[in-house]
Amino acid sequence: MGGDSSRWTQDKKLRSLNPLFRAKVGAVLARLRKRGFQPSVFYGWRSVAVQRELDRLRRTKVTFSSHNAQRKDGTANAYAADIVDARWGWAPAAKANGFWAALGEEAKAAGLVWGGSWATFPDLAHVPYHPNSPLAQVKRESGL
Repeated sequence: MGGDSSRWTQDKKLRSLNPLFRAKVGAVLARLRKRGFQPSVFYGWRSVAVQRELDRLRRTKVTFSSHNAQRKDGTANAYAADIVDARWGWAPAAKANGFWAALGEEAKAAGLVWGGSWATFPDLAHVPYHPNSPLAQVKRESGL
């Protein structure tokens, strides 16, 4: 896997997630649809090269994230997804229409973390499987 995974199909993005996490993300997406939103995974797995570019552009604070997780054989196994409403992405309309608040509610209801609740660097679209604290372990397990 490689390249800019933001351009992958929704199916491929979902398949790039750790299976246990994928099931929870699927539930979040379904509940958001029931609430009238058009949720879309912008990033599931992403390469370390893309992660470094996002860091260079100051769109992240880390050079390795739960998005970069993979199995030792290189198979994507991401523990994070960036979820947006297909109509608005990160535009102000997402907040104005209640999407970010709904994403936070549904992520937490599914037992996930919502990056929008982080005090130092709110990441509204970011939904990781677990807090950032075990990130070093995820990196080791990824063979990176």
